[in-house]
Amino acid sequence: MIRIFIADDHVMFAEGLESMLADEVDFEICGRARNAADTLNQVPEVQPDVLLLDINLPDKSGLDVCKELRADNPDVKILALSMHNDESYISAMLSLGAQGYVLKNTGKTELCTAIRALANDKTYFT
Repeated sequence: MIRIFIADDHVMFAEGLESMLADEVDFEICGRARNAADTLNQVPEVQPDVLLLDINLPDKSGLDVCKELRADNPDVKILALSMHNDESYISAMLSLGAQGYVLKNTGKTELCTAIRALANDKTYFT
C-alpha cells in the first residue's frame, strides 16, 4: 500500500485528487493539509510514502517546505505539483530534494504512474 499525503491550498483540487486516487487499490490517502505549517506538522506524524506538494502554498513556498521536510524526513518521497512548466521551478525542486514534478493539468494515468515511480525509488517528471 502506498500512503499518500496531499498538500494543496485549493480545496476543490485537493478533494479532486483524493477522489481521483481513491479507487486505486494500492493507494491510501493518509492525510491532507491546506498550508505549509500543517504540512510540516502532519507529515512527520503520519509518515506517508509520497507527499503530493503544491509549490505555491499560502503561508510558505512549497520549495521551502520541501527543503525543511527533506532534512528530517528523508524517506518521504516528494512529488511537486505545479501549474508552472518552467525549468527553473523543476531545477529548484530537484535541488531541494523532490523526486518528481508533475503539472496540475496532468491526467489520472500519469499522476498514478508518477506516484508509483516515486514509491519505487524512481524519479518522475511530466
